[in-house]
Amino acid sequence: IDGKNIADFVDPDIWQRLEKLEEEEVQIVTELEASKMDQDQDSDLDEEEEAAVNAIRAQKRIIRDRKLATKSQNKPMVP
Repeated sequence: IDGKNIADFVDPDIWQRLEKLEEEEVQIVTELEASKMDQDQDSDLDEEEEAAVNAIRAQKRIIRDRKLATKSQNKPMVP
């Protein structure tokens, strides 16, 4: 139909490009994992301080959730 074959749309270098992209992806993933490892090691908090920080964050999350739950009340508009 229209004088075109499927072979006209096939890219001969597709497998080479795919391999390059996969290598690039592996490299990016390893760099991200390495940067995450560095961030964890840079923490100067000990275990007790870390636990305290996590408790504070959890409490703040609870307070924020409660505020959002009470904020959604329908109130009459003031003219």
